Amino acid sequence: MITLDILILGLALGIDSAVATFAFGVLHSENTAYEKWGRGFYLFTLFGLFQGFMLWIGSRGGFHFTFSNYGHLFQLLIAGIFLVIGAKIILDTLKSGEPKNLQWSILQSLLIAVATSLDALAAGISLGTMPETHYVAFEIGLITAFLCFIFYVIAEFTNKIPETWLQRFSGLIFIILGVKVILDYMKLGGL
Repeated sequence: MITLDILILGLALGIDSAVATFAFGVLHSENTAYEKWGRGFYLFTLFGLFQGFMLWIGSRGGFHFTFSNYGHLFQLLIAGIFLVIGAKIILDTLKSGEPKNLQWSILQSLLIAVATSLDALAAGISLGTMPETHYVAFEIGLITAFLCFIFYVIAEFTNKIPETWLQRFSGLIFIILGVKVILDYMKLGGL
């Protein structure tokens, strides 16, 4: 069952992949419907799998870190990771410059899937003490695949959605998650 926290985390992690899927969706609009939907299915499956897998890998690393001698700093580290990810996403969207043209290739889509799932790897560390994190990783992978599907469908109808605002929203979600972790830490007597 997807809880509100998992849904929020899944949305925050999935926005990057959804924006990349949208960008791929507006490429080569002259292709046939069969080619477009074949590529779309490939993309949202690929991004969903990478998000879930990287989150699970991060949770395994988080488990080992939590039970080390530095486990008491665990929540602050996670808050810092969320804050840095959020700030980086927002700052990247504020930089001026010409947008880069994406070219369709399987290698490029794999590299983008890895790049957009690195934040899931970092976020997975915070799930290290949860039991059965493979279920959470599966849920986040499904959320990401669903978001990518929605954004791919939107790309079929329009290419005017401002990607920078979606990325800024994603960054804001990460900052909110970081502040929430710090507040939870303070409630438990930390700091």
